[in-house]
Amino acid sequence: MNRPTSGQSGQPTRPTSQTQTPGLRASFVGTAACGVALAVGALLFSGPKAAISTSIGVIVAELNLWALARTVSALLSNPQPAVWIWIGPLKMLALFAVVGLLMRYAVPSPLSMVIGFGALPMGIAIVPLMSDRSAP
Repeated sequence: MNRPTSGQSGQPTRPTSQTQTPGLRASFVGTAACGVALAVGALLFSGPKAAISTSIGVIVAELNLWALARTVSALLSNPQPAVWIWIGPLKMLALFAVVGLLMRYAVPSPLSMVIGFGALPMGIAIVPLMSDRSAP
């Protein structure tokens, strides 16, 4: 875990941000790569509107991953996590609100956007498979 440790001066040191860890950076890259592949596939098979909708889904997925990383980082660095119990449901409500507003007022088709959002689990699942297993 990424718990604060005592520095040389005896003061607790803050853990590094979750968005700066190599594993999470690889998840961002993996999600983006899967998103690009899905958007190109949507462009080739369904046209530009589907590609735009898929790209919007990928952007929402990346922002969701970023918000999750920030929330987990803050939760791990805060010794009193009671406040952070509410952040998860609020983040989910914000995600639903953003997607709802996009569906109501923007271009994306729902199915293509869901396919784009599928880049998140695909990217997270592919990264460990592509990593170097010989490294410690």
